[in-house]
Amino acid sequence: MRQRVGTCSLCAGDVMGERGAWWSTLPPPPDECAACGAMAASDVMQMHPAPHRPSVTRSITTTGTTFGEPTP
Repeated sequence: MRQRVGTCSLCAGDVMGERGAWWSTLPPPPDECAACGAMAASDVMQMHPAPHRPSVTRSITTTGTTFGEPTP
């Protein structure tokens, strides 16, 4: 099913591509601009790093015994 997958960097038109089933052609057809017909240069999508997420920390409470000793 062809759907809009982005914006063309040459003419700002809609880039249409196949996502999901593509009628058994291997490999799937490349993404192309609906306005100017330009084709995607590669399969690699430009990405940005994920925003920083604070790490979750837990405090561990101890009962006063050392590791490896049986608990009375």
